[in-house]
Amino acid sequence: MSLLELHQVSLRFGSVKAVDDISLNVQKGQFVALLGPSGCGKTTTLRLIAGFEWPDSGIISIKNRIVAGENIRVTPEERRVGMVFQEYALFPHLDVAGNIAFGLRGADKRKRVDEMLALVGLSDYAKRMPHELSGGQQQRIALARALAPAPDVLLLDEPFSNLDAALRTQVRTEVRSILKKSGATCIFVTHDQEEALSLADEVAVMFNGQVAQMAEPQRLYSHPVNRNIASFVGEANFLPGEANGHSVSCLLGQLPLAQAASGRVEVLIRPEALRLLDSSDHLNAEIMWREFYGHDQRIGILLNDGKSLIARADSSANYTVGQRVTVEVTGAVQTFAKL
Repeated sequence: MSLLELHQVSLRFGSVKAVDDISLNVQKGQFVALLGPSGCGKTTTLRLIAGFEWPDSGIISIKNRIVAGENIRVTPEERRVGMVFQEYALFPHLDVAGNIAFGLRGADKRKRVDEMLALVGLSDYAKRMPHELSGGQQQRIALARALAPAPDVLLLDEPFSNLDAALRTQVRTEVRSILKKSGATCIFVTHDQEEALSLADEVAVMFNGQVAQMAEPQRLYSHPVNRNIASFVGEANFLPGEANGHSVSCLLGQLPLAQAASGRVEVLIRPEALRLLDSSDHLNAEIMWREFYGHDQRIGILLNDGKSLIARADSSANYTVGQRVTVEVTGAVQTFAKL
């Protein structure tokens, strides 16, 4: 059974359809990312779940209880939904313990605050003020405050966007660990593909107010259902080709297909599927540029016919600009019908 369900939910702002007939099912304990470009409707979807906006049509239910639908309007405070805002929104006049305790009721308030501080690894910071914390620590306190009332659903809106690049990777790993320990059901909004793929159990890609595909990260990357998703989720090369059953003919030769196809197609080739060889008699490309990242490198290549591609290689390979190489493809490829 789904813990959270959106069924054919739509919302219009004037002439703009911000959310267009969205249906989502989120299971208990699942971590789901809403991924898409700016203006695609992902934050509006989050606000609809929280109760900050009301749908024009459709139904939203949490734990089999309808919270938004025809003639039903359950307010945000009655939904048992927690929210972590982009800017954290910690109360500057309250210390860490006071921030976490805000909204808690009952005699066990102090115990719950201590539990949340232990969960986020900041037990010694109860008396600190928000301005005395680093960005990553503020993020964890905002998370603790949202989790303290034990919400049925936790919503996170671009939770790592205020952190610098060096801190972002560390904090998101910590946040995922905290959320998995808590058993929380989470939905987070992001426009960062790496963030979505590395954190979420499932990713819902949104364009123009609609969910274009929802799948596990590996499947989404390996088997996007259309060209738009393939180019948005990760880096992609496309070559024209002619498919004939289980293989396709293109500029890089006859390649095996992951799924049978026929006719004129576009061939999707991920950068890491390209292998560059310098010891072949059939040199079919030239290296145009190279970016070294330490753990790997990104290489721009120009095929003999003038087509540009991007390859990924491990850090031990030594390539130079102007070098002639042979480009080969490893593994089966996916195609999209050419319109």
